[in-house]
Amino acid sequence: MDSSPTSDPPLIRGARLIRRGVACASCRKKKVACDTSKPACGTCIRMGIDSECDYPGSKRTQRLPYYEQRLRCLQVQVDAAEASNARRKRLMDKQEEWFWGVWDFSSPYFQTTRLRNATVDGSLEPRNRIPYSVDWHLTNGEPSTEICNFLLLVAQKHAFDFSAEFDTPSRIPSIDPNANSHLAVLNALCLLGCYYNPGSLNSLEPLFLRRAQRYLAKALADNPLPLVDILKASAMLAYYSFFRVRLVEAYNTTSTVITFAKNNGLYDLWPEKYRPSGVRRIFRLSDSNLGEYIDVWWQNFSLDRGARTFCEQPMLIPDEMIRTPWPQSREERARGEFSYIDNTVLSLYSSRSSASSASGNSPLALRAKCLALYERATRVSTKSSTQAHSISYNAHAFIRRLIFFL
Repeated sequence: MDSSPTSDPPLIRGARLIRRGVACASCRKKKVACDTSKPACGTCIRMGIDSECDYPGSKRTQRLPYYEQRLRCLQVQVDAAEASNARRKRLMDKQEEWFWGVWDFSSPYFQTTRLRNATVDGSLEPRNRIPYSVDWHLTNGEPSTEICNFLLLVAQKHAFDFSAEFDTPSRIPSIDPNANSHLAVLNALCLLGCYYNPGSLNSLEPLFLRRAQRYLAKALADNPLPLVDILKASAMLAYYSFFRVRLVEAYNTTSTVITFAKNNGLYDLWPEKYRPSGVRRIFRLSDSNLGEYIDVWWQNFSLDRGARTFCEQPMLIPDEMIRTPWPQSREERARGEFSYIDNTVLSLYSSRSSASSASGNSPLALRAKCLALYERATRVSTKSSTQAHSISYNAHAFIRRLIFFL
């Protein structure tokens, strides 16, 4: 019998071609050949396993449900993202509407929200955030009088934070539109009002910062008098830099301001009748404006002592040089009641002096005394620890040398 491959071609042509990946589940599990017959394949019938086979299909067809489920999940995420963008856009439009509602002081938004925020605590927004500027070409480049008055009231609430005492109703009419130093003070106060005011008015900070710096530069270039306004504006700009955690700028401004005050003799403010003969100043000092100069000196003193203690820098003006009396209350200043004997920084460190008592002091005086005591305590403790370490080192060295002689 011929066994050549060409002897049985009808048998080969009649065999059923079985594709891969189409076997039933039972045959796949047992790893046997499957003829893919339905409802049950021949292998399962012969083995008596199932009367109906389960054909799960190929791997490609098995992945289709997974792809469909994944596609549905992605569609849900896309819908959620589009809804979130739509809500954000509506919120931004609403915030923009609220922002421009600030300029209209008769709007319900300002009456119900802005004035209420001026009487409550500030928001939890981080205060070292530098706000974005506002497009002032849309508002003719000038803030309205209502905004300035509102910001001055906000700044007055927090005047103790930057060592200032002022009365807004009495200050606004005294602003000379041609006096750059007065305008520098006004814009510095509005700048601090923007800082303390939560909400959209924070965006006005760059505007008032530039205006205050510009008027201050003009005042120094044209006429450095009145000196008290220049010192006030400079001190408030330094406080603002500290509040915004711009430490290098704040420390440099503080050093410049206290040096300027020292060179103009504000650390030794005594009336002419108490001063040695032959001593004159570059500015006229009388009993009427003495109290204001005393206040601005202690404002700069508090700023300088706090900054140098925080930055661990030495004092620029020693306590022994300061003879300016502590600030009096507004009523005492109006009556011309100033105490010059035993009433300055050195007297604060004596238990026998009335200056060491907190009774009857103005808030500005209490703040200045606290910072003076804090700086002195820090300085003395640093010297004491250094001296104690030096003594301990010398004692141990002496004991080690002494051992060789015993």
